[in-house]
Amino acid sequence: MSVPLDAPVDEIVAANPEVRLIDALAVDPTPVFEALAAHARTVVHAGRQDLAIVGRLGIAIPDLIDTQVMAAFAGIGDQVGLGALTLELLGFPLAKEQQWTDWAKRPLSEAQIAYAIADVSHLHAIYAKLVGKLGPRLPWALAESSVVAADALAAATLGAEEAGRGIGGLRGLDPLGLAVVHELAAWRFRIA
Repeated sequence: MSVPLDAPVDEIVAANPEVRLIDALAVDPTPVFEALAAHARTVVHAGRQDLAIVGRLGIAIPDLIDTQVMAAFAGIGDQVGLGALTLELLGFPLAKEQQWTDWAKRPLSEAQIAYAIADVSHLHAIYAKLVGKLGPRLPWALAESSVVAADALAAATLGAEEAGRGIGGLRGLDPLGLAVVHELAAWRFRIA
């Protein structure tokens, strides 16, 4: 996109970004992630899992902002989905039928490709609208997005034996129950 993210909101929203899909099962996506890490600002939506995957490659994306975090600070809702956020801010829904599809199966269907393109095509416009709504609270969203990114990177560096650390709700378990939960978490980590 040739419009900088600090341009007027209407100019950013009207921009037509160029979207390219990369099949991370067919080629090494590391150079793309390295370019994002060097970029002035990377906009994601609910990027925790994606950032953990990038973190496994040893790459941190320092200047990142998450539109889901921005939406929370703007009072739109905690953990609002991209489809709902697009409807709220841009006035149209995103088709989400492919959300739970088998992304490992090749070749991808035309519906999967269209979904993947739509999933990123409007992030610039959502970002611009949220910047306008946040005003002086924008630094708060930037700071919280950095925390989310750091947590994802930390999770990516955990080994199987530490996988159970982030599991909540274990306070009432006896030692055997805790051991079972930690063993299950380690097994899931190794398998996943």
